[in-house]
Amino acid sequence: MPHLIRSIVFAFALCGALSPVQAQEVPAEKQALIDRMMALMNIDDTMDQVVQVMSQQVVETVKRTSPGIKQEALDIIVEVVEEEGRVLVAQSMGDVAPIMAKVYTTDELEQLVEFYETPLGQKALKTMPQVMQEAQSRMQPRLQGFQQRVAAKLQQRLEAAGHQ
Repeated sequence: MPHLIRSIVFAFALCGALSPVQAQEVPAEKQALIDRMMALMNIDDTMDQVVQVMSQQVVETVKRTSPGIKQEALDIIVEVVEEEGRVLVAQSMGDVAPIMAKVYTTDELEQLVEFYETPLGQKALKTMPQVMQEAQSRMQPRLQGFQQRVAAKLQQRLEAAGHQ
């Protein structure tokens, strides 16, 4: 079971779910634009999809590392990951506006809102989750090799440096 827990934590680390971000204040004008953009992006549904993809990635990692795992255990993993994922997303959404306010000028935010209001902008928003999911699906088989190479190199380098 400890191996299973390590697999789950490693899967989350690969998903980027463990990176801390600190919230900052956002000027009212930028906040209004960001709120409008979030509404256009249908962010609640998008974040729900992110949680589901994260859950699928964790399950795939667990299946690879624990091939004999029972479906009941996988169901529990999905339930817990999605429940906690929704909490994580809700807490993390407060970090989005400060990041966007830092990265984009007010004029750029206005242009983004204008773009997302166009038919092409709406198509981009609707198809981006599919694009990201397909890209992640193609990346998933590479992750096992990546994990193995990183683990082997780390072990070799750390041992060579005198660390156990």
